[in-house]
Amino acid sequence: MSSEKMGLQRHTRDSSCGPGKNLEHLKIGLNDINEATKNFDDSYIIGSGGYGKVYKADLEHFDSSNYSSKEGVDKCDLPRKRSTVAIKRINNPEGEQGFIAEIETLTSCKHENIISLLGFCYEGNGSMILVYEHASKGSLENYLGSSDKMANLNWLRRLKICLDIAHGLNYIHNNTDHGKQKMIHRDIKSDNILLGDSWKAKIADFGLSKFHPADQTASTIYTNMIAGTYVYLDPEYEKDGKLNKKSDIYSFGVVLLEILTGRLAYDYVYTKVNEKGIAPIARDHFEKGTVMEIVDHKIKEETDEHVFSLSKGPNKESLDIFLEIAFRCVVESQAQRPTIEVVINELKKALDSQENHKDNLKLSLEDIKLATKGFSQDNIIGHGDSGNVYKGATHSTHGDNIIAAKRLDKKSGHGDVDGLTELAAAKFMAELDILMEYKHLNVIDLVGYCDEDDEKVIVYEYASRGSLDKYLSDDSLTWVMRLKICIDIAIGLEFLHGTVSSPEMNEDVVFEFLLESFSSYYCGETALYVEGIEFRAIDKVKHEEIGKLKKVQKVLKSNINVDQVQQLPTNFEEIFKTCRNYDEFFWLGEVNEKKLLVLSAKAVLYKFSNVDLFTSKPLAESRFQEVIELLPQQVFHINCTIKSQMLSQDTEYVCYLVFKLSEICQGLHCPIKVRDVLHKENNEAEFVYFITPSPLNINGITRVPKQREDGLMEIQVWKFNSTHEFKDDSLSIEMKFTSHEGYMCGLIVCGLEFRPISQFQTMFEFRTTLSGNIDDIKRHHGQKKEKFFLVLVRFVGASAVGTCYGAES
Repeated sequence: MSSEKMGLQRHTRDSSCGPGKNLEHLKIGLNDINEATKNFDDSYIIGSGGYGKVYKADLEHFDSSNYSSKEGVDKCDLPRKRSTVAIKRINNPEGEQGFIAEIETLTSCKHENIISLLGFCYEGNGSMILVYEHASKGSLENYLGSSDKMANLNWLRRLKICLDIAHGLNYIHNNTDHGKQKMIHRDIKSDNILLGDSWKAKIADFGLSKFHPADQTASTIYTNMIAGTYVYLDPEYEKDGKLNKKSDIYSFGVVLLEILTGRLAYDYVYTKVNEKGIAPIARDHFEKGTVMEIVDHKIKEETDEHVFSLSKGPNKESLDIFLEIAFRCVVESQAQRPTIEVVINELKKALDSQENHKDNLKLSLEDIKLATKGFSQDNIIGHGDSGNVYKGATHSTHGDNIIAAKRLDKKSGHGDVDGLTELAAAKFMAELDILMEYKHLNVIDLVGYCDEDDEKVIVYEYASRGSLDKYLSDDSLTWVMRLKICIDIAIGLEFLHGTVSSPEMNEDVVFEFLLESFSSYYCGETALYVEGIEFRAIDKVKHEEIGKLKKVQKVLKSNINVDQVQQLPTNFEEIFKTCRNYDEFFWLGEVNEKKLLVLSAKAVLYKFSNVDLFTSKPLAESRFQEVIELLPQQVFHINCTIKSQMLSQDTEYVCYLVFKLSEICQGLHCPIKVRDVLHKENNEAEFVYFITPSPLNINGITRVPKQREDGLMEIQVWKFNSTHEFKDDSLSIEMKFTSHEGYMCGLIVCGLEFRPISQFQTMFEFRTTLSGNIDDIKRHHGQKKEKFFLVLVRFVGASAVGTCYGAES
């Protein structure tokens, strides 16, 4: 008899993992299993693998839900129940080790996202049988690649499945209750994710799992025995035998990509390009900015068939968050992958964004009926092929708003009523799509829509003079008026057809430009910098005559005089009511009789972010012993909480990120998006440069760095009032910094500085800088008679948006 089998027999007699300090309660007789499956008849088979087959049957087993632990309880007296179960019969002797591992693992794992072991059978005659709870919807693998089955998995459901898996992984990675050892699954893949009632996902198959030895404090196990499924296998584990929790994170990342694309990781469409399957293909698309090409078309096009929505597919923010964390999971280096806690946090954000995404144009049927007096005949102002148009009035604190509501006639048509109604509904949806996308002075404006109780209504702005056909025979319509009407119609058509108008500009005009897909995929491997957009009068102005802007980029100076800041003696232990070395985290000073607070890099980076993506180092210019340098990454957070006692009351404060650039900095020449995560009123993203850009790239939502006297740089990231912002005597801050043009590295974060500042100082400095740049150009072109425009360009993600100011005649 093998040592594993002897160990199992001892385990069933004296293990403390189950009730009564043994596993006898989980043993199920072979005769009972034979009877339930009719001697393992093929009609009961629901799956198969390398070591055996899985059967579905009704079987009596131990009922843990009705058990309360008591010493000396006879097995016959333990609660039991009959239910549908999954029975795995292992026929291959090589599966013996996995059989033992499953029992050892699952008897110590109790979690809603881990498959439950209900019993086992081992009777010494080669029978190795495991009995699990039955997952009614089968494995995730059965859905991937099947267009029909994937239709059941909309974006919201996919996010919830991903979160379920993540919670299960978090349990096995970090749960140490009652002396349990942490473990590594080693075979996370879609075939081992089972879906139960309400699509609850559960991790299964712990045959390859590894426990951390009790006497091993290190988080990494080195082994020559590489196990797992090839396309899901952590590259670093496969190459060097380094096994740790980040190996499971990589495998989970592959599953995230499968869920995103709707295809299995080993689909031929991937393996014909790269034998490692989906992960390297997806990484390549992500780096090229073409990742939307591999997103499952079903989630891009999905709509609820019962409720029309203008928002097709996933909410963009939700999808962006998901993409970001999925690709962080499948980076090749273990050190750069996130922990499961970070993954859970990001998936929760993606789910929250999707669930809370509301269609702002959707109106209630009750409000429309109220506005139109219940679609009164007296309110009809027009008729169409698909229904009547009603005049209505909405009331608010801002006054009355007159609207026109077109109501789809459910009884319209002749002959095949249902067919005509379906056609009218299609027209309704098409018109909504067009009005949502095309906004123009000469195109009727969409106010909202309603799709309730089989009612379909489009609400427009009210045109007070009605339609043109009523005036065609009106003598008061002069020739000049008719010409202007024709011009308006032509301009509207020009807009709808996608051509660009060039009106006479006798006053300032504002333009916006959208340059899509600005990524390395289209621009090559070298960097591309946009200095601006040039408007040139054709055949009148030579390019050489326009001249060039100054090549030297002037670095702004900070207004802080470091020598004037005096350190204040402070008892931080009294403020926080706990004892620790606060000198590592806080420095409190005074300038102009107002408190100035500095937080160390350790205080603002370590709480939230992945510490594997940072390195600590000393810096002479810093107030603290250590600063933190960023290793390559696309996203980092600053996160902290401060107390009201640290700042002066009723004072305007500006929060600066204090930093320095290393000699090997990369990816910091591009604008970095900054978003205030916690405060919804500040939710609009701003952009910062860590390297001073051309003046043409500076505008109202851009922050540029300033040089300090102490040799460091600073950049404004937030502004607030110390009296209004504090709640419960504290203020929490979480800012997210995202690069959309590759990885950031070489940024040395020294800390956050909360500095008192006069109310108009920041605005004044920016206006002065911008005005100076414009004045220089105007002076240069003062003698020119041709039109000239200055265009400011800012980058947004993989796009560039420009705003044009000024016209010189």
